[in-house]
Amino acid sequence: MSIEKIYDLYKEYNDILSLLKQKPQTYEMIENSKNIEFRRKEDINISFLKEIKIHANDFDIYCNPFPDDFTDVLEDLERGTRSESEIKSVAIIYSKEPLLDDISNMDFIFFDKVAAINATRKIHPREGKFKLNIGIPNNENLETELFNFIDLKEDTPIGEITKKEIDTNILKMIEFYLSNNRNSDQNFYFNPFSFVIKGNLNLDFARLLQTRFYNLMLESLSDKKEGNTYIISGEKSITIMIEESFSTTNYTKFLDIFLFLISQQKYTEKFIITKKVFTLYIHDKDTISYLDNKLPDIWKTINHYYDHYVEDNIKEFFKTKDQLLKEAMNVSKVIYEQTDKINNSIIASIISIIVLLATTVYRSLDNITVPYALSVLIVFFIFSTIYYYLMHDSSHQRYDLTKKQFEYFIKEISLIQKDELKSLQDTYLEKPFLDLKNTLLKLVLILGCINLMLLISFIVILYEKYKYLFF
Repeated sequence: MSIEKIYDLYKEYNDILSLLKQKPQTYEMIENSKNIEFRRKEDINISFLKEIKIHANDFDIYCNPFPDDFTDVLEDLERGTRSESEIKSVAIIYSKEPLLDDISNMDFIFFDKVAAINATRKIHPREGKFKLNIGIPNNENLETELFNFIDLKEDTPIGEITKKEIDTNILKMIEFYLSNNRNSDQNFYFNPFSFVIKGNLNLDFARLLQTRFYNLMLESLSDKKEGNTYIISGEKSITIMIEESFSTTNYTKFLDIFLFLISQQKYTEKFIITKKVFTLYIHDKDTISYLDNKLPDIWKTINHYYDHYVEDNIKEFFKTKDQLLKEAMNVSKVIYEQTDKINNSIIASIISIIVLLATTVYRSLDNITVPYALSVLIVFFIFSTIYYYLMHDSSHQRYDLTKKQFEYFIKEISLIQKDELKSLQDTYLEKPFLDLKNTLLKLVLILGCINLMLLISFIVILYEKYKYLFF
């Protein structure tokens, strides 16, 4: 579809809008990603219907509850076979799907700015790697972290519209934010990043986007939304009154708070601090505009509280680190004790087979019967199998329990760096376990060799007893 056709349709849209606005209380306009609908329920007369027919060429008109074509209904009204009072409502509808024909890189087109912003809650809930291109006639070109809002004019080069990739760092931060945010209504394309504006902040449309950013941030910070208020519990419980529109002067401060929350991966601690500070500055039933005025002080205090939080944690850091080291050494000791136990078992197995062979030689081969040799072979094989299974199972269960205790303790550590924790885990958990597995492998090889040796001995005895059968 050409830009000229889009603009002609937009002109028709405005003509209908102007006509309906003459009596603003009698109609509602609904626009989503697929349809535009004007609905009028009051003051329906034949003169209004004739005027609508003049302006609506591409829009479809329906007089409810009649299923007939609009032209037929109008003719019936003029002939008097139907009454105006029978018409319950008039719907003026346009399906927007043809708007996107032959515009492969344009994702959506909207005629109403507010409808475009509101529709972001429902469009494209799945993840992607490209920004969504949304065209709006008679608007301003504006880019956010997840959307490109394109001003559709008569000279807009639609063929030159391209897809922009979302920054990889933004993708990671969105994943982190959504994994920590309790608000299930937010998704990949509907979260505060959708309304983080790149470039000019002084446009009328930008102020609408900022308003939505404020609402999303308050949704994520609040304990619940009740009616037209957000309820936040911190030092005390407060309610913030929702405003349909307001002027923002400290948007960048709220943006700083948002980026602070999702940086350095300590979301929970910063989330709690931020809520506490909000409730220090905001009184019960204050408006979002009042909150906006307080944001510089709120942001300064959040930094102050967080600095003290870090400082207090640093005081406990070395004590905690020493405790972690002791815990790690205890873990290592438990695993090495199990390894020593298996080594002792190996030595015991070797000694037992030496004793067995010594007594056998002492008795001489002539006195050994085949049933006796077979019973020794079977008994030792069964013993080896059961013994190895018990040692293997006991060792792994002991390791799993020790590992869970160690990992639980690690989760309690907040300041020690991940690399250092990984180094401790490799030294005191993974390396001892590797030694344990190698010792278990040594055990199974030695038991296997002993059983093989006994099998060979049995074959030799069998041969000595029955060699006359072979000659």
